[in-house]
Amino acid sequence: MDKEIEKNKKENILGFSFFALNDDKKYFLENLAMLIGASVPINKSLLVIEKGAKSLTMKKAIKKMIERLESGHNLSEIIDESKLFGAYAVSLIRIGEKTGRLNDNLKIIIDQRRKDESLKAKITSAVMYPFIILFISVIIAGSISLFLLPKLVKTFSDLKIELPSITQTLISFSYFMESYGLVFIPFVFLLIVITGYFLFFNKETKSIGQYLSFNVFGGRKIIQENELARFGYNMGILLKSGLSISECFDSLVDSTDFYCYKYFYKKLKNLIEEGQTFEQIFSKIDANYLIPRSIQQMIIVAEKSGRLSDSMLNIGQIYQERIDNTTKNISTILEPVLLIIIWVGVLLLSIAIILPIYSLIGNFSAQL
Repeated sequence: MDKEIEKNKKENILGFSFFALNDDKKYFLENLAMLIGASVPINKSLLVIEKGAKSLTMKKAIKKMIERLESGHNLSEIIDESKLFGAYAVSLIRIGEKTGRLNDNLKIIIDQRRKDESLKAKITSAVMYPFIILFISVIIAGSISLFLLPKLVKTFSDLKIELPSITQTLISFSYFMESYGLVFIPFVFLLIVITGYFLFFNKETKSIGQYLSFNVFGGRKIIQENELARFGYNMGILLKSGLSISECFDSLVDSTDFYCYKYFYKKLKNLIEEGQTFEQIFSKIDANYLIPRSIQQMIIVAEKSGRLSDSMLNIGQIYQERIDNTTKNISTILEPVLLIIIWVGVLLLSIAIILPIYSLIGNFSAQL
């Protein structure tokens, strides 16, 4: 079934229905929870959902689910086989089947997906305005370089005066843009797109982009707050649902996109399976750059008191509020930085243009 899903995913991407698949995942969970809550049998619920699915991948996957369900397999097994949802969702569905709380656990999965979508939307909204300003500024600068500067350069070249070094640099740049600008600008744009793809989207190389984001580009705070919000909420919910700590970490590994946290969760799981406590683990490994020491102490105390699930949910709530505040402040922080960059560019351009004019006026005054 995995090969069929992968094949269908490629067909969907070529058929421009990739986003329809993501919408169908949300549609699947929400309607499954609603229909099960209304006491509709699972096989009939899947039939109803299959008719409303938009993407070819989801339609084929649901048909396969129905076949597997009718052959005696559990819902959690067939959803796990479909590879459409992660270990976190599969774990909660499996627990819901065992405890009779399938509808409640489906709502938990839906709520977590909404939290993730809301966070992505907030980050996108926060950086969109500064990005638009920067994009417009680059277009204006490129237009000036291609159309305005060559005319000014011709004027400066006809002047019989010694030009300042900043103006000479501007003239050299203008000559370069006049000769190669129509090739250089698209090349730079394409280079940025390709670099962005390999750093942040390609599975084989995006770990490099994550490292740069975490350690160089100043994204550590927002990444850490996002991961701790997910870590606390998911861990708390899964523990309350009856999963062991080791099983919880399996789901956490699947739920995060950042390789440093994946490796960290795997390491925690292995040490816990060896019988070590959180206190022993945190005393041996340096985890401060991923989990602040104060949060480590909360986890240690909660483990000793037997209230680990409640403390995890509290950690999730704390960092959910922090990430909300951080995303609100992103645009506030970026706007002055962009304004300074634009101001410096305008200032340098103005100086390069004005200084020769002052030199010309000085020569006229000397001749008089």
